[in-house]
Amino acid sequence: QSIGCDDYLGSDKVVDKCGVCGGDNTGCQVVSGVFKHALTSLGYHRVVEIPQGATKINITEMYKSNNYL
Repeated sequence: QSIGCDDYLGSDKVVDKCGVCGGDNTGCQVVSGVFKHALTSLGYHRVVEIPQGATKINITEMYKSNNYL
């Protein structure tokens, strides 16, 4: 017998695309945005905080720059 994501023997529960055991794929929260502010001072700047438990993270540099993540 197999073990489901709920750790019960014989359970057929699986993790949905949102990461919820036995979920129905409706618990996902999409966070997106474009950073457009000009940073005039040198140093480190907090641009975004990635939420705990986030998956499938995509960060894209839209224009070539000397900055890095």
